[in-house]
Amino acid sequence: MGEIRNALLNKKPEDALARRAAGLDRLITLGLLAAAGFLAAGIYLPVMVVSKLFIFSDQISIWSAVQELIGGDEIFLAAIVLIFSVIFPAAKVVVAYGLWRNISFEPDRHRRAVTLLDAVARWSAADVLIVALLVVIAKSTALADAEVGIGLYSFAAGVVLTSLMVYRIKRAIARAAA
Repeated sequence: MGEIRNALLNKKPEDALARRAAGLDRLITLGLLAAAGFLAAGIYLPVMVVSKLFIFSDQISIWSAVQELIGGDEIFLAAIVLIFSVIFPAAKVVVAYGLWRNISFEPDRHRRAVTLLDAVARWSAADVLIVALLVVIAKSTALADAEVGIGLYSFAAGVVLTSLMVYRIKRAIARAAA
């Protein structure tokens, strides 16, 4: 119970991995916070700008796509986009942050958390592929022209930065367990 209270109050346990950080690993917390910011921006900023017949233009963000799908009674597709584009990437950052700053180091607990993190990580970048495919499909039609928006770059930066920070955390766990 004390660890949960400390995590909510942002107090690092004495034996948290973040307290043992040296060198570039001291930047992991900052990297995770930056990744969260990039992911949030990527969800709300336009990932694609579609121009139709050179007259109309629509800016599509991940969040607006979910809203449009719900509005069009495409609940299943909205759920897929929401899960892969919002929930999995956010879960990866939250689990990584918890591993790094807010959990007392215990090798078995951290190995289980890394297994969970790996499972979430496998699916968290699927949206970048989905949006890239949508851009290709939109460009292949004669009626619309699609351009990649800043949101896609922001989202991709968040995914890549999160993956890099997770890699550094896994290395820190391996060093601490040795």
